[in-house]
Amino acid sequence: MITISLSHMSLLTYNFSPYLKSSLEKIDSLRKEILLIPLTPKAETELRFEAMLDRIYWFWSLTDNPINKQTLRKLFSFQVKNRADPQEQEMSDYRKALNWIYWNWLSSSESVSVETVLELYNLAYADTAGKPFDFQPASESIKYFLEYLQKGNDHPIIQAAIAYIQLMHIGAFGENTRKISHLLSYLILYKYYYHLRDLLVFE
Repeated sequence: MITISLSHMSLLTYNFSPYLKSSLEKIDSLRKEILLIPLTPKAETELRFEAMLDRIYWFWSLTDNPINKQTLRKLFSFQVKNRADPQEQEMSDYRKALNWIYWNWLSSSESVSVETVLELYNLAYADTAGKPFDFQPASESIKYFLEYLQKGNDHPIIQAAIAYIQLMHIGAFGENTRKISHLLSYLILYKYYYHLRDLLVFE
């Protein structure tokens, strides 16, 4: 049994059961296999593009405005800097945030901070939203849970899951919190090289 408790946060407890331990070991084994699979640059680029589409598709399937997979493919088959449709622009900004995670956080030794979370918001909502909802009062709670999380030695997948749950609980970004929580989970996994060659997708 592992308990995370901070004066600024609610109590979070999870059981490191034999089943959880076995599941993490299987994931680690699969990760090694994926990293060692020989792929041509062309094949890997195509797979990464499909994974990017899947990341956006599955996230939007949780919203009130899901998008058709073929529409999404057409949307990102050519470069458009500014999109007239707000939803299309929001998806484009989400992709921008995912790219930022890849180029800036893959195998990074930097610590994840409040500023990191705010940067995710700025990237994901740069063109479609205003200032973060009630962010300043929540920033202290975010700071404490991130510092506490990174001082421990929990498995990266556990850290990513806890970060998602805690940020959702804090709700610093109002109705936009779910998206930032997803991005933060991706960031933590990429930081610890659990990107699966940029093929990782949350469903």
